[in-house]
Amino acid sequence: MRKIFFLIIIFFFLLGVGFLFFKKEKQKIPEKETFETAGPSLEKENFSLPEIFISSLSPSQGDTLLIKIYNGAKIEKIDGYFGREKINFFQTGKDLTALIGIDVKIKPGKLNLIINFSNGRQFEKELNIIESKFPVTELLVTKELEKRGFTVSKIVEEIVAKENLILREIVSLYTPRAYFDKAFTFPLEKIKNVGPFGNIRKSGQLTLQHLGVDLEAEIGTPVFAINNGVVRLAREFFNYGKTIVIDHGLGIFSLYLHLDEIKVFEGKEVKKGKIIALSGNTGYSIEPHLHFSLKINEASVDPLKFIEITNQHLEQ
Repeated sequence: MRKIFFLIIIFFFLLGVGFLFFKKEKQKIPEKETFETAGPSLEKENFSLPEIFISSLSPSQGDTLLIKIYNGAKIEKIDGYFGREKINFFQTGKDLTALIGIDVKIKPGKLNLIINFSNGRQFEKELNIIESKFPVTELLVTKELEKRGFTVSKIVEEIVAKENLILREIVSLYTPRAYFDKAFTFPLEKIKNVGPFGNIRKSGQLTLQHLGVDLEAEIGTPVFAINNGVVRLAREFFNYGKTIVIDHGLGIFSLYLHLDEIKVFEGKEVKKGKIIALSGNTGYSIEPHLHFSLKINEASVDPLKFIEITNQHLEQ
């Protein structure tokens, strides 16, 4: 009997030791790195990375991608890439923010977003670029425009090519600072889109894509700077009419075309909401309106969507 009792004691002793050993070994296994998701575009790592917001994981051609690193202002060094494009962060309060243009002509498909932190950690996310379906309309030239020397071939092959070279040289400049720290505003008091972004205008084999929006505006309507910046161009073109280009820093430029009167000078700073011009009907324009465009590191994006996303996620 004593022998059986002794064996029972040994059995429970060994069972207890085994349980403690198993528990100890289990604690040695490191926990797998995971992300908490709040909606489709908020990523948070449980370790040393800060909270990272991505406005969309499936942006379309012509969209603006906004990235925000919450409480990132104290980070000593940070850089990143979206595909091959360098990401430029700017401070907004306690956070760091970046605005990335998804060019209207970018190839649809997957691109990696990578953010490198000074502590050696890295955030990586795969985004999927969606193809946009842009409407196709006729490229019109009225009799009045013909009298002024406009023809379809001249618009597409000569005028636009020459004027675009000048504008491309301006918007390719890079200012390594943001002149702004708050959301962007609209260029007119009342916004009515009468010429959608990305619209493909055709005449026979000749095509011209509309890389801005046409906003309804009678001649003489005040046009406002959408944010702080420096006027890089203020002149009249044959095709684009009287034109203003404002550099907002970090590769972001706003363009205002077909103006009736320019009220600013090249090289001068302007403030958000300042009247910079009066809208008109100059250049290749069928009726009075404001053509409004926006570039981010030369990428053409829908300017109205750009303003909307800054209003959603930046201080007013």
